[in-house]
Amino acid sequence: MFVAIGTIGVSVLGWLLSMRTSREIAQYGATAATAAQLAAQAKLEAEQLRALAAWRRLGAEQVRILREGIQRIPVEQRIEVWIQFVSPEPEVHIYQQDFRDVFESVGIRALYYSGWEQALGLKVSNSQTPMGHAICTAFEQAGIQFRAIEGDIQNAPGPGSVQILVGSRPPPPGANVNV
Repeated sequence: MFVAIGTIGVSVLGWLLSMRTSREIAQYGATAATAAQLAAQAKLEAEQLRALAAWRRLGAEQVRILREGIQRIPVEQRIEVWIQFVSPEPEVHIYQQDFRDVFESVGIRALYYSGWEQALGLKVSNSQTPMGHAICTAFEQAGIQFRAIEGDIQNAPGPGSVQILVGSRPPPPGANVNV
Protein backbone atom coordinates (compact mmCIF):
# COMPACT_ATOMS: atom_id res chain seq x y z
CA MET A 1 0.00 0.00 0.00
CA PHE A 2 2.81 2.37 0.82
CA VAL A 3 4.30 1.56 -2.54
CA ALA A 4 1.03 2.48 -4.27
CA ILE A 5 0.75 5.76 -2.32
CA GLY A 6 4.40 6.51 -3.05
CA THR A 7 3.92 5.77 -6.74
CA ILE A 8 0.86 8.01 -6.88
CA GLY A 9 2.73 10.74 -5.01
CA VAL A 10 5.69 10.54 -7.36
CA SER A 11 3.35 10.60 -10.37
CA VAL A 12 1.45 13.63 -9.06
CA LEU A 13 4.68 15.40 -8.18
CA GLY A 14 6.08 14.61 -11.65
CA TRP A 15 2.93 15.91 -13.27
CA LEU A 16 3.06 19.15 -11.23
CA LEU A 17 6.72 19.68 -12.10
CA SER A 18 5.96 18.99 -15.76
CA MET A 19 3.18 21.60 -15.74
CA ARG A 20 5.45 24.14 -14.07
CA THR A 21 8.24 23.44 -16.57
CA SER A 22 5.84 23.80 -19.52
CA ARG A 23 4.64 27.17 -18.17
CA GLU A 24 8.21 28.36 -17.67
CA ILE A 25 9.19 27.25 -21.17
CA ALA A 26 6.21 29.15 -22.61
CA GLN A 27 7.17 32.25 -20.60
CA TYR A 28 10.80 32.00 -21.70
CA GLY A 29 9.65 31.57 -25.30
CA ALA A 30 7.51 34.72 -25.07
CA THR A 31 10.40 36.60 -23.48
CA ALA A 32 12.75 35.41 -26.23
CA ALA A 33 10.27 36.52 -28.92
CA THR A 34 10.01 39.97 -27.32
CA ALA A 35 13.81 40.19 -27.11
CA ALA A 36 14.09 39.22 -30.79
CA GLN A 37 11.61 41.95 -31.75
CA LEU A 38 13.52 44.54 -29.72
CA ALA A 39 16.81 43.45 -31.31
CA ALA A 40 15.31 43.72 -34.81
CA GLN A 41 13.98 47.21 -34.01
CA ALA A 42 17.37 48.28 -32.65
CA LYS A 43 19.09 46.95 -35.79
CA LEU A 44 16.67 48.88 -38.01
CA GLU A 45 17.26 52.09 -36.04
CA ALA A 46 21.03 51.61 -36.26
CA GLU A 47 20.78 51.17 -40.05
CA GLN A 48 18.68 54.32 -40.32
CA LEU A 49 21.26 56.27 -38.31
CA ARG A 50 24.07 54.91 -40.51
CA ALA A 51 22.15 55.99 -43.60
CA LEU A 52 21.71 59.50 -42.20
CA ALA A 53 25.42 59.77 -41.45
CA ALA A 54 26.69 58.15 -44.66
CA TRP A 55 28.09 60.31 -47.42
CA ARG A 56 25.96 60.69 -50.51
CA ARG A 57 27.42 58.93 -53.54
CA LEU A 58 25.99 57.80 -56.85
CA GLY A 59 25.82 54.03 -57.07
CA ALA A 60 26.61 52.09 -60.24
CA GLU A 61 22.91 51.55 -61.02
CA GLN A 62 22.14 55.25 -60.51
CA VAL A 63 25.02 56.20 -62.83
CA ARG A 64 23.69 53.82 -65.48
CA ILE A 65 20.15 55.23 -65.21
CA LEU A 66 21.40 58.83 -65.31
CA ARG A 67 23.59 58.19 -68.34
CA GLU A 68 20.72 56.54 -70.22
CA GLY A 69 18.33 59.36 -69.34
CA ILE A 70 20.74 62.13 -70.26
CA GLN A 71 21.71 60.42 -73.53
CA ARG A 72 18.04 60.66 -74.59
CA ILE A 73 18.41 64.43 -74.85
CA PRO A 74 18.60 65.31 -78.56
CA VAL A 75 22.08 66.53 -79.46
CA GLU A 76 20.76 69.91 -80.65
CA GLN A 77 19.18 70.49 -77.20
CA ARG A 78 22.26 69.58 -75.18
CA ILE A 79 23.83 72.51 -73.44
CA GLU A 80 26.54 72.74 -70.85
CA VAL A 81 25.53 72.16 -67.26
CA TRP A 82 26.71 74.24 -64.33
CA ILE A 83 27.29 72.42 -61.07
CA GLN A 84 27.49 74.63 -58.02
CA PHE A 85 28.33 73.37 -54.56
CA VAL A 86 29.05 74.29 -50.95
CA SER A 87 32.80 74.63 -50.84
CA PRO A 88 34.07 73.71 -47.38
CA GLU A 89 32.45 70.26 -47.20
CA PRO A 90 34.35 67.23 -48.53
CA GLU A 91 31.16 65.14 -48.81
CA VAL A 92 29.55 67.75 -51.04
CA HIS A 93 32.69 68.07 -53.17
CA ILE A 94 32.81 64.32 -53.82
CA TYR A 95 29.06 64.12 -54.53
CA GLN A 96 29.20 66.93 -57.10
CA GLN A 97 32.18 65.21 -58.72
CA ASP A 98 29.98 62.12 -59.16
CA PHE A 99 27.51 64.23 -61.15
CA ARG A 100 30.25 65.91 -63.19
CA ASP A 101 31.64 62.51 -64.11
CA VAL A 102 28.21 61.36 -65.34
CA PHE A 103 27.69 64.41 -67.56
CA GLU A 104 31.20 64.34 -68.95
CA SER A 105 30.92 60.60 -69.67
CA VAL A 106 28.06 61.32 -72.10
CA GLY A 107 29.79 64.26 -73.75
CA ILE A 108 28.08 67.11 -71.91
CA ARG A 109 30.41 69.78 -70.62
CA ALA A 110 30.00 70.16 -66.86
CA LEU A 111 31.31 73.46 -65.54
CA TYR A 112 31.48 73.96 -61.82
CA TYR A 113 32.22 76.39 -59.05
CA SER A 114 32.07 76.33 -55.30
CA GLY A 115 30.75 79.77 -54.56
CA TRP A 116 28.20 78.72 -51.98
CA GLU A 117 28.73 78.91 -48.24
CA GLN A 118 25.36 77.48 -47.31
CA ALA A 119 22.82 75.45 -49.24
CA LEU A 120 20.80 72.34 -48.43
CA GLY A 121 19.98 69.35 -50.57
CA LEU A 122 20.12 69.02 -54.33
CA LYS A 123 18.40 71.41 -56.73
CA VAL A 124 18.03 71.51 -60.51
CA SER A 125 17.24 74.89 -62.09
CA ASN A 126 15.31 75.62 -65.27
CA SER A 127 13.53 72.31 -64.94
CA GLN A 128 10.99 73.31 -67.60
CA THR A 129 13.62 73.49 -70.38
CA PRO A 130 14.22 70.35 -72.46
CA MET A 131 17.63 69.79 -70.87
CA GLY A 132 16.42 70.56 -67.33
CA HIS A 133 13.36 68.35 -67.75
CA ALA A 134 15.47 65.43 -69.03
CA ILE A 135 17.87 65.78 -66.08
CA CYS A 136 14.99 65.90 -63.58
CA THR A 137 13.40 62.83 -65.16
CA ALA A 138 16.71 60.94 -65.00
CA PHE A 139 17.16 61.96 -61.34
CA GLU A 140 13.66 60.70 -60.51
CA GLN A 141 14.25 57.40 -62.30
CA ALA A 142 17.55 56.96 -60.43
CA GLY A 143 15.84 57.58 -57.08
CA ILE A 144 17.81 60.75 -56.34
CA GLN A 145 16.07 63.20 -54.04
CA PHE A 146 16.14 66.74 -55.41
CA ARG A 147 14.07 69.85 -55.83
CA ALA A 148 13.19 71.13 -59.31
CA ILE A 149 13.27 74.90 -59.78
CA GLU A 150 11.60 76.44 -62.82
CA GLY A 151 13.82 79.51 -63.03
CA ASP A 152 17.44 80.32 -62.40
CA ILE A 153 19.17 79.65 -59.11
CA GLN A 154 20.68 82.67 -57.41
CA ASN A 155 24.11 83.54 -58.88
CA ALA A 156 23.24 81.88 -62.20
CA PRO A 157 26.12 81.92 -64.68
CA GLY A 158 23.70 82.84 -67.46
CA PRO A 159 19.93 83.15 -67.82
CA GLY A 160 18.30 79.87 -68.75
CA SER A 161 21.35 77.74 -68.01
CA VAL A 162 20.70 74.44 -66.29
CA GLN A 163 22.33 74.42 -62.89
CA ILE A 164 22.67 71.67 -60.36
CA LEU A 165 23.22 72.98 -56.85
CA VAL A 166 24.76 70.41 -54.52
CA GLY A 167 24.24 71.57 -50.95
CA SER A 168 24.85 70.03 -47.58
CA ARG A 169 22.86 66.96 -46.67
CA PRO A 170 19.39 68.15 -45.64
CA PRO A 171 18.21 67.48 -42.09
CA PRO A 172 16.28 64.26 -41.55
CA PRO A 173 12.49 64.36 -41.86
CA GLY A 174 10.87 65.61 -38.69
CA ALA A 175 13.99 67.44 -37.50
CA ASN A 176 13.27 70.67 -35.70
CA VAL A 177 15.25 72.83 -38.13
CA ASN A 178 14.12 75.98 -39.91
CA VAL A 179 15.27 75.82 -43.53
